[in-house]
Amino acid sequence: LCWQNHHGTPFFLCLTISHVMELAQVAVNLVNDQMTLSVTVSGSPPELALALQVPMGHYFGARSAFGDDQIVSDDMGVLRQRFQVWALEAKGLILQELASRLESALAAISVRTDSADMRMGGDRFNPPQFLLEFIVGPLAQNAMHDAIGVAQVTLQEAIRSFRPSGALPHPLHSPSPHPQVKCNRFPGYLLRKGDAWESVFRDASEHFSQHQHVTLHGSAVQSFPIGVVKIGNPPTHAVPVLLRDNEGTRELWAPCVKDGVSTFDLLENFHPSEV
Repeated sequence: LCWQNHHGTPFFLCLTISHVMELAQVAVNLVNDQMTLSVTVSGSPPELALALQVPMGHYFGARSAFGDDQIVSDDMGVLRQRFQVWALEAKGLILQELASRLESALAAISVRTDSADMRMGGDRFNPPQFLLEFIVGPLAQNAMHDAIGVAQVTLQEAIRSFRPSGALPHPLHSPSPHPQVKCNRFPGYLLRKGDAWESVFRDASEHFSQHQHVTLHGSAVQSFPIGVVKIGNPPTHAVPVLLRDNEGTRELWAPCVKDGVSTFDLLENFHPSEV
């Protein structure tokens, strides 16, 4: 999509389509007396790419607040000073709108959790339902918040580093005199406030287009204590177990392998031959 201002300068809106963030990997490690869950998320949310674009259609409100004015002067110093004042005002309004759009985009990010590669010690892992709900719920959300935090730092730096050129329009034009008015001297150059807006807007479009391809990465880790239970009569086997409080009911879950896939099962379902 493309718009043109009154000078014929084009403004482009390029749409980048990608997936939301995804839960990429889940690693389960049993070391000594702990079970550690590690998850990573990644992705390039389209909301961020769109928010970092500076299309004119999203800035009508800021442009209206900016207003219109003009000055006629033959003193270039006066023109540059006035232009800098207008450009600073335009920059503030544009960045305020951009920051608001970025905040909304970050708040809209979600995580897909249906295609994660889950592993325990290098083998495929199929968690029991209660553990799966924790992984794709709170743990994935923590990883997403980690990614968003890193993105916020990066985007804030992009905003801080924006420096409009502040150059006067070229060429400058004199105001058109009334046909019945004869000028005995050069009337000076006409500078519109809108010129400053268009200059800063153009610089913002170029600057933030360099930051549109944002790939987010985040991670989260959670550890749980692992106990040991001896089974058999007399006890002949020591089994590592994960203690779960299921609404007041004490459950012991032990790691095992079913159909070649690592998982956890209730200890009460174990037989000595399976240990």
